Amino acid sequence: MAKRTIGLDIGSRNIVVYLEGRGIIVNESNRIALDINTKEAVSYGHEAAGLARRTPGSVLLMNPIFEGNISDHDGVMMILDEIFRGIGISKPEIILAIGAETHDAEKRALAAMLMELGAKNVYCINKPTACALGSDLDLSNNRSMISLNIGAGITNVGLIKGCVTRFEQSVRYGCNKLDAAVAAFLRRERGVAVSEETLSDIRKNVGSVHESFDEGEYGIVGRDLVTGLPVSLTISSAETREVMLPIAEYICKVVAALHNRLPSEVRNDVTGRGLLLSGGGALTGGIDKLLEEKTGLPVTLSPRPIDCVIDGIGVAIENREVFGVLIKEI
Repeated sequence: MAKRTIGLDIGSRNIVVYLEGRGIIVNESNRIALDINTKEAVSYGHEAAGLARRTPGSVLLMNPIFEGNISDHDGVMMILDEIFRGIGISKPEIILAIGAETHDAEKRALAAMLMELGAKNVYCINKPTACALGSDLDLSNNRSMISLNIGAGITNVGLIKGCVTRFEQSVRYGCNKLDAAVAAFLRRERGVAVSEETLSDIRKNVGSVHESFDEGEYGIVGRDLVTGLPVSLTISSAETREVMLPIAEYICKVVAALHNRLPSEVRNDVTGRGLLLSGGGALTGGIDKLLEEKTGLPVTLSPRPIDCVIDGIGVAIENREVFGVLIKEI
């Protein structure tokens, strides 16, 4: 009989699906292209972004998920419905990664939406737990550590013992704010606007929040704000560091504040085991060094930082007899 358990990570930029027995089968952008005249959806996902590039002015690109929360349930339902149709499994059991930013009412609304789309049951797992399970940690080591997942719209910070979440919080700081700081710099200092994809490329190639990481200059193409014409220019690691550092330092302060308010015995435990770093923001140049300097904690980078949440859900799905206690019904 076909296995029907699906793992789901609904992020601020992407929706990722894990299918029991097969692994990750979908990694789709959550953006939707709307006809600029009728406001009807004409495409979604990576195809929507491509359509917006090919036909600028005829479609409006929107994101139904803002800073970790669903702002357009109909839009998310449309994307998930198309994804589930493509998978071709009826009445699946769904396990979600849930962060501290998702309150109980939002969890119930999300579960109701998934049930309306045909789910048989909807369960959840805490995001720090998923990060731990998806990072190849030695789970026999029952010492406490801090999990830091820097996503697109949300940074999730949690205290975990073994792989069990003891405490977590979320702040609306992540890759989107890092990119927005660079975009503001380019508009202010160069008079140029660039696309979301270009901002992401800048962060991945020369983005820096610590002097130890310097990749020199990176060539980009933008649009002159006065003439509207394409223009080529460069941006350096030093320039990105100037505008991205305050955001990274705020994230460091959140981690340090959590560590400092722990009971002394737990704080000492965390000081020894350190911090698990994951999410797309974990690949920002020098963020590990900055965290070590600002928090005093040793930093371990997740082996697959971008995928560790969905990987962790997959570990829980494939080893239900061991990790079933970590999965909760919504």
